Amino acid sequence: MAEASIQQQIDHYLLLLSDAEKQAVLTVVKSMATSGITYDDLWQDEEFANELNERTLGYEDGTATLKKFDEMKEEAIRAYR
Repeated sequence: MAEASIQQQIDHYLLLLSDAEKQAVLTVVKSMATSGITYDDLWQDEEFANELNERTLGYEDGTATLKKFDEMKEEAIRAYR
């Protein structure tokens, strides 16, 4: 496999994955492929800046809901299902 092209290696290993594993790979690949397009100028995005400012203010004035990592993880898993 050392002499195989990158495309050939990708094709080979994809055949070995389950559908769930392929979905995970697709998610990573999509993120990588679109990150330069979507997030190049993130700080210029007014909606993002406003959301970040609101969250910061909530944290600073004590109104933000803070959660432990385990709680967030469980909620994310439930939401995914």
